[in-house]
Amino acid sequence: MKVSVLLSIARQVEGEYVFVRAVKSHASGDKLHRFLRENELPRTAHINGVDCVIEYGIIEDVEVEED
Repeated sequence: MKVSVLLSIARQVEGEYVFVRAVKSHASGDKLHRFLRENELPRTAHINGVDCVIEYGIIEDVEVEED
């Protein structure tokens, strides 16, 4: 089974820290693209005491192994 994953990539405003988080996943990449278009997600955050700018990206066709 393949899924798509919506990631947030938070980069420290002045520094080297980068925080990556899986926000949402779905079997349909199109639904994640629609979710991203239709929802106002935060563009800045304070993470672990670090001021960050956030960007979002979708990775498609991630293979999920089933046992």
